[in-house]
Amino acid sequence: GLDEFHYMGQKGRGSTWEECVITNPPHTQIVGLSATLPNAHRLAAWMESVTGRKTVLVEASGGRPVPLRYYFATNRILSPLFRDEQAGPGAPHGLLGLRGDGVDPSKIYKKKTKKKLEKY
Repeated sequence: GLDEFHYMGQKGRGSTWEECVITNPPHTQIVGLSATLPNAHRLAAWMESVTGRKTVLVEASGGRPVPLRYYFATNRILSPLFRDEQAGPGAPHGLLGLRGDGVDPSKIYKKKTKKKLEKY
């Protein structure tokens, strides 16, 4: 299987996946995996044209089947990488812990007095 198949077509990375598809021996199968492939139908058509083999596109419906979680591991513990355990790129709460990946000012500033805001 070729994981992170959405790199196909990207400068510097995509050529590796393209070479794998083009030079793949006829007696083998290609399984390309990606949760974020926007042009899957075009890619499947291209693969069929360059290999001469029938290409089947299998898509999961709904959301991500396995949610992303980010942790930091040491030889003793496994700790969440973000304060919000469901935050991070592609995670349920988004990059900054907010769906939409925006910056919520209430998360950045706290009130010190009624007149003044101060950064943490």
